[in-house]
This record gives sequence, C-alpha cells and structure tokens, in this order.
Amino acid sequence: MHNAADLNSNILILQTLVDINTGTYNYKGITKCADYIKTLFKNLNCIVTDHFCSKDSSKLIAISFSKHSTTKQNCLFSIHMDTVFDETSSFKTFNHITKTTASGPGVIDAKGGIVVALNVLNWLESSEFSKKLGWTFIISTDEEIGSPDSKALLKKFSQNKDFGLVFEPALENGNIVSTRPSSANLRLISHGKSAHSGRHFSKGINAITALTSFIESLKLTYYKKNDHIINIGTITGGTRENIVPDYAYTDLNIRFNDDSKLTDFCNNLQTQITHFNSTNKAQLDLNIQSIRPSKPISKKASILYDLLEQAISNCDLNIKTEPSFGVCDGNFIAAENIPVIDTLGPVGTGMHTENETINLSSIQERSRLTCELIKLYLTQ
Repeated sequence: MHNAADLNSNILILQTLVDINTGTYNYKGITKCADYIKTLFKNLNCIVTDHFCSKDSSKLIAISFSKHSTTKQNCLFSIHMDTVFDETSSFKTFNHITKTTASGPGVIDAKGGIVVALNVLNWLESSEFSKKLGWTFIISTDEEIGSPDSKALLKKFSQNKDFGLVFEPALENGNIVSTRPSSANLRLISHGKSAHSGRHFSKGINAITALTSFIESLKLTYYKKNDHIINIGTITGGTRENIVPDYAYTDLNIRFNDDSKLTDFCNNLQTQITHFNSTNKAQLDLNIQSIRPSKPISKKASILYDLLEQAISNCDLNIKTEPSFGVCDGNFIAAENIPVIDTLGPVGTGMHTENETINLSSIQERSRLTCELIKLYLTQ
C-alpha cells in the first residue's frame, strides 16, 4: 500500500474522525467532519462535490470524490459518516484502550471504513493501475436512518459502474457478508380523542390502547430464523396520566429474506389497518419511512465474490463469506444490478453500543485485502 498508510497515521486520522460527533441529526458536526475528510483527499487531485438535500439546501446529505471517469472500467466506493450517537450521548471520544484496540462512537461503524477506503485510494492512485480504473467515492450522512435522502445519489452513482465496494465493518468474527435481506422502517400512527380522564373519560378515545390492541390482534411471529425479523423499536404517546391520549405511534423495523415477502407484509398490514379503521373510533395510519431491497448474489456478483475468495487466500487470511440479516447501502447498490461487496471495513465489536471497539491492525489488513481484490479484478 501507499506509504501514507502506516498504522500510526491511520490511528491519528481515525481519532480525529471519531472525536467529531456525527449523529445523523447533528448537521453542524457532519459539516465539520466533511470538511476534515476533504483535507484528506487533497493529494489525490480528484473532483470533490458537496450534495445537499433537495428539500433543504443547507442540509448536507453526502460528499463525493471522483477521478478517471472516462476510463473503460469504473468502481463505486461507498460508506457513511453518520453514527447512532447523538450530541447528548456520553460516548463521545476516541479511547486507545490497548496497543491493538480502541473504542469510540463510530470507530468501526463506519469511520474506520473511511480510513480503509482512503488507504485503498491512495494505493490505487500511486500504483500501475492508476489510470485503468475510474472511481467515485460517496460518503453519506444518513445511512443510520435508512438513507432517505442519499439513496437517490447511490442509485445515480451506481450507473455505469462495473462493481461496488462498501466499507461497512466486517462481522465480529472477521467474515465478510454475502447476502442481505430486504428491510423497511415503518411508523404506525394512532389518532384518538383527548379528554379529562376523570370527568370525561367516556368521551375520550385512547390512542395508546387502540395502538397496542391492534398490534396484539396481528398475532405476529417476531422472529423466524433465516426468514424474517419484526422489531417494535419504540412506542410513543400521551402527555400525562390524567389525560386520555389522542395520539400515539410505534416505530417498527421489519426484515425479510425476500423482497416479495416484505411487500406482502406491508400490503397485509395496510389491509388490517383499513379493517380496523372501519370498526373502531380510533384511526390508524401507516407511514413507510424507508425500504431497502434485498441483496442476493447475482451471477455478476458471484464472479466478484470468487475474486474475493482468491484475494483472501493471497492475503493468507482465515476468513470466509456468510449471510447476514443486517442491511446497509450495499442493498441499494446491488438493486441497480451492480455486483457489490459491502463489509470491507475493519473488524471490531459492539457496534451501535457504548462498547464499540476496533481491532486497529484490521485497518491495514482490510486495506491490503481490498487492494488485492482490485488488482485481481483489473488483471483477470
């Protein structure tokens, strides 16, 4: 790899990234982090573009870097800078725990992936393959909430690309994900009627009890291994104990191993809501907030995964590929019929918790693996 990819340099970059809070809704932190990332790419002499939300021109939804777009072969690199840790989180800074490990918000998900991608692009631009592969690297800001704004960019940048590489963290055992399910974030909203719980209880319509009774009536099977997961993540409603609540909602995440099953679930849920509304005073609405398509292994993708297996062997790594029920932006890229490998980031544990930890040596290990994969692709 490029000589800028020594581990100490990588750690310093990672620490700076992690110490900038980039909770999805911390727009100032995201802008600050984006500005820092841009400084890391100055030596690559590439085209740098800020992408803003069409509904809010002050909201940065991604930054992109691109070079050699007219070459015969082109690759899409992708990762995100946002994390699940907002400004109020007590988990704030990079902590070098041991010589080989560190913790911090987003240290593997996915700021470690930004460092890996930077290593790979530095290597590529200093290698014999520099002008043989065009590339676009998109770093989004809303992946942790389903990429509602950036998914259109991902689809756009997937066009005319030969393959995609996404730098989400590897699985905790070091393995790389093969297939992924479809996924949707749903909000089920209940509308009732407010009333004093003592004097006018019978005049009120309790939005919370209507919501919970509807959920119970569905008789859901919340988990079936390798088939689906239905998670009720939050229930919110009411203002105080002596007022009949007129509004409540629950947020759900659903995952199915097949796109058609997810579509059938949503359609059936809407049918059940329509029936409920025709027989109850409380009224329910369904808001589908985001959908990610599944990521199967297509014929084109199987060729890329075969090269990955060879790269793993060439790098003497004791890892393999395996299915996951997690989802990421790789789902959107794969849906554009682009072969994509989406867990080329570092190895660690505890993502989305305050125990999020990275194996520091895996930054360079995964950088070398990705470089080897690209070299194999270009010389096959």
